[in-house]
Amino acid sequence: MSALKNWSFDPVLIVTVVAAVCAYAAGLRKLWARGRGKGLPARRAVCFFLGLAALVLALMSPLELLSAELFSFHMVQHLILILIVAPLLIYGAPLLVITLALPSHARKQLRAWERSRSVGAAKTVVLHPAIAGALFALALWTWHLPTLYRSALLDDTIHVLEHTSFIGASLLFWMHVIGRKRQRLD
Repeated sequence: MSALKNWSFDPVLIVTVVAAVCAYAAGLRKLWARGRGKGLPARRAVCFFLGLAALVLALMSPLELLSAELFSFHMVQHLILILIVAPLLIYGAPLLVITLALPSHARKQLRAWERSRSVGAAKTVVLHPAIAGALFALALWTWHLPTLYRSALLDDTIHVLEHTSFIGASLLFWMHVIGRKRQRLD
């Protein structure tokens, strides 16, 4: 029991990770219904789950407590989010797999929404490699300005916003590094 003493338990993170695991597993089950690995190799699914485990490690393990006290641990935490969590999640093709967990009518509505002119325009801008790279750099530089850095250390809500922006910008960035194959949402 003492090994758990230095772990923090963030209910929002726990619910988010459990929901992601359940949705991904449900989509994976549908994807693999016609045979093991059909459409997505097992190694990619393993990477997705490892990405979630790394997220929990970065944000709930003793590293979280140490990161509040030591700058070096705070930076290690950020590096885990940016260089381990994001690429592992992207490699797991979560949008394809989690979308398959949805009922067919919801997938059709999602496809229609995705094909709308305004969403298409927004995707074109946000998913452009230069924009994704700029957002990644902006997130890194902005949050390390002294005022924002201190604010994130002093206010949990701002700290969550910091980590969320790191993960979001990193996901966009890693989509281009790892590669974005056009995948159908059927």
